Amino acid sequence: MTEPATSRALRHRDDIDGLRAIAVLSVILFHAGVPGFGGGYVGVDVFFVISGYLISGILLREQDAGRISLASFYERRVRRIFPALFVMFFVTSVVGYCLLLPPLFKAFGRSLVAATLFVSNVLYYSESGYFDAPSEAKPLLHTWSLGVEEQFYIFFPLYVAVVWKYLRGRAVVLTALVTAVSFAASIWGVTRFPKATFFLAPTRAGELLLGALIAMAAFPAAKQRVTREGLTLLGVALILVAVVAFSATDPFPGWRSLVPCVGAALLMHGGQLGTTLTAQALASRPFKFVGQISYSLYLWHWPVLMLAKYWAIRELSSLETATVLLLAGLLSVASWRWVERPFRERRTLTRATLFALAGGLMAAFVAVGAWIDRGQGLPGRLKLADQILMVRGHDGRCSKDVGAACSIGKPSTDAPTFAVWGDSHAQAAYSAIDAAARAVGAHGMFFGRGGCPPILGVVKLEPERTALDNEECTQQNRLAFEQIAAAGAVTRVLLVSRWPYFLNGEGYGVDAHLHVSLLAKPGAEPMSLAERESAVAASIQSLLRANKSVVLVETVPEFLRETPDAIGRTVLTGRNIAMLDEPAERAAARVAPLARIAARFAAEPRFRYLRTHPLFCAAGTCRSHVDGLPLYDDNSHIGPRADARLEPLFADALTAR
Repeated sequence: MTEPATSRALRHRDDIDGLRAIAVLSVILFHAGVPGFGGGYVGVDVFFVISGYLISGILLREQDAGRISLASFYERRVRRIFPALFVMFFVTSVVGYCLLLPPLFKAFGRSLVAATLFVSNVLYYSESGYFDAPSEAKPLLHTWSLGVEEQFYIFFPLYVAVVWKYLRGRAVVLTALVTAVSFAASIWGVTRFPKATFFLAPTRAGELLLGALIAMAAFPAAKQRVTREGLTLLGVALILVAVVAFSATDPFPGWRSLVPCVGAALLMHGGQLGTTLTAQALASRPFKFVGQISYSLYLWHWPVLMLAKYWAIRELSSLETATVLLLAGLLSVASWRWVERPFRERRTLTRATLFALAGGLMAAFVAVGAWIDRGQGLPGRLKLADQILMVRGHDGRCSKDVGAACSIGKPSTDAPTFAVWGDSHAQAAYSAIDAAARAVGAHGMFFGRGGCPPILGVVKLEPERTALDNEECTQQNRLAFEQIAAAGAVTRVLLVSRWPYFLNGEGYGVDAHLHVSLLAKPGAEPMSLAERESAVAASIQSLLRANKSVVLVETVPEFLRETPDAIGRTVLTGRNIAMLDEPAERAAARVAPLARIAARFAAEPRFRYLRTHPLFCAAGTCRSHVDGLPLYDDNSHIGPRADARLEPLFADALTAR
């Protein structure tokens, strides 16, 4: 007679420890940038399935025995999750206090509050985007997955208690339906609302519920050894395929999340009634040990790796990365040995004492995080000139209504004589263009929308942005062009954009993870570089046919690091600021596609290519700073100190014939 499914689900399985090892190592190697692990982030999804399986098994066993004890359930969660997490919080806070610059330490304080309350997934959903800080400045970014799990743990015990009491005969069908709805929402939302789909619990719950379905014995038992062997082998294969074949540029989760999740589910299902060769391999001592310390490994690898990169102010070498990961591993073993195990295995604290201690520490970390946040990152702890950190935002210089024009230049009731059309780089240059226009007595109209290059007849597909934002970009460009073409007094149009990003299709340096595609129409294949260049050229030609002179503004040099932050770090660590400089040759290579476009119009008297690199580059080097102070707000957008350099250039562009 076979055991009830819930009993089987509760039994400790060494192969699941091995599966944990595969999951955590995949995540770590992905974060370390090791070639061949481009999809290693799916390890988090494997963890979700494992958690759903194990937690459901415990809850179903309790429910079968009489009733679920929420107090016991949350006691186990506190003992499992809190001790190692709080130690990591403390150490990371101390290091952040000594190392992070005020704006980033302020953000750290906010993330500490969110992580302590297990809502960091909501915080990072609200913050992530085109102008967000680099990941190395977010030592607690990885806690988003803990937020998803803990939010699931709040509702799932109640769900089991209610469903098993009133709808037990339909529990599996209902759970399967909710699982399917969650995955369907993920598939539907991954291109429309990518950030929400990635970070928020409703589109991740299906992954945990898939594990719950295995614990509920929702699928036919694998009684034959050959069947179990096939299921477990296929399960591992699916996970490894996802790790190797997926990349950070793939829309995720969506349908792709089914690959590792189904793989994990197959492995756990196939091993329920007996061992297999695959399970035996996963249960071997190395895999089992890594699986046992996987929680601490997950907690420590990210802040150690990111803070090391933050200190280095550059990408780590292979040897440095290996050394940092070794340090993270040692911290993880220590955490597992002297923090995790004592709290889980030695019940020296009563439940009431444990809850009181956990609540007190949560309140303390929330208070510390709020203090850091409200204290603006505690600038008094570092001896840095305020001027280093002075930045100017890229938004807010124009109405965000689609197609709305703003005034720029000398105030006048007369019709505008020039137009500026572009994206956030146009917004960053607004002050310089405005000052130049006032100096020459010119009045113009300004069309600027972040993340929207002034290119007609294309559809922008940018995973970091919602489908609505991408659609509005197409509408913005159509309306801007129509208004410019209809404005008879407008004789000159300045096109300002981060052209290398939209032409090359990817960011640079700290935002190299950003990618964008241009399509000829919705659903079409992404344009090639040559097709993108032709699309920009066609937009210029449309303006020329509308009897406008066109000034194509060369994108200012891009840099590997965000300038204010990087300067602050060089000052703190006593390093030479020259390490932040960019070779002029590399900067020129980034704008080479734009130069090719300009060359097409070399014989057109109404066209001008406005070079900006000579203002920042000399003797083969481009600099984002002057006298130790930043000219940029980040790695590509100019800041207030660059205005004086650009004003004469724009004044000439507005007056030259």
